[in-house]
Amino acid sequence: MKKILLITIVLTLSIGLNAQNSDVHKKFEKELATYFNQKKVEITELINNQSTDKFYKLIIDEKFYGYSVLASAKGRYELFDFMIIYNDQKKIEYINILIYRSQYGQEITNKNWLKQFYKKVKLFVYGRDIQALSGATFSAESITNKINKLNEILIEII
Repeated sequence: MKKILLITIVLTLSIGLNAQNSDVHKKFEKELATYFNQKKVEITELINNQSTDKFYKLIIDEKFYGYSVLASAKGRYELFDFMIIYNDQKKIEYINILIYRSQYGQEITNKNWLKQFYKKVKLFVYGRDIQALSGATFSAESITNKINKLNEILIEII
């Protein structure tokens, strides 16, 4: 009986995670279409690993545009999902928080705050290069660190 209960719980959790990942990916694709004004957007996954962070090559109207990343970071209590669009010079053009699950720290979803990362590929220091946010310290520092890691991977590996 315990085995059946355990199997049921595991299956329920895995189905829920797959549905959640599917929702995030749908939002990612919709946001790409919106950002590129409904032009023909092709994405090709570049690094196929078990990580939740996915790197894509972007082809817009059959021309190489740059890269996009679909990633997750941890706020104080919960994960949040975001995307980054890089141009062909690997500079950040756009960041959007796709799903923010926590009640706290939503200030990082502010488009003006996210613009601090644009047109740069460097090591960002939270509180110096990136404005600190009252009420969103964990999330803001987390996304800053995650963007640093993603930039490093993009520059060194891709």
